[in-house]
Amino acid sequence: MAGPRSGRPSVGWLPTLLTFGVMAVLAGVAGATRGDGDAPAASPKPGPARVSSPAKDAEPVWRTDFKKAREIAAKQKKPILLRFTAEWCPPCQVMNRSVFPREAVQKALADRVVPVLVDIDEQKNEELAPRYKVRGIPALVLIDADGEVLDRGGFMSAEALLEFLPEA
Repeated sequence: MAGPRSGRPSVGWLPTLLTFGVMAVLAGVAGATRGDGDAPAASPKPGPARVSSPAKDAEPVWRTDFKKAREIAAKQKKPILLRFTAEWCPPCQVMNRSVFPREAVQKALADRVVPVLVDIDEQKNEELAPRYKVRGIPALVLIDADGEVLDRGGFMSAEALLEFLPEA
């Protein structure tokens, strides 16, 4: 029988212990996959992401104006990738550090989609999460220029994201 006398945690503590264990693993993955050593220990507010490479910094690729992104997508005949995130979201920060800075990911984002960063805590974005039925973050929603959903995803590795994005 588990409990205080047996020295083992009771079943009531199991979900809490599992949550902390998962967070520890995510933190370890984030630290182990930074790569170049120049990445910050903690990502800044998830505003427009900057591309980092050992050679030089590229221009930001994430747009934050949804209406403008739809206009660009229509002109370029590309789908839009909505990236729902928040500063307080640990898995979002893992993706900020280990997925989006990768050169192959940056190239695919620039070539294949119009990427839009949607900070769910910003008032200007309050209608987008319900509109696209986002119930958790990180969330990736691929839409066409008319706003119709093409595909959905969540937390994923760089390799999975490259497969998720449509071909150019």
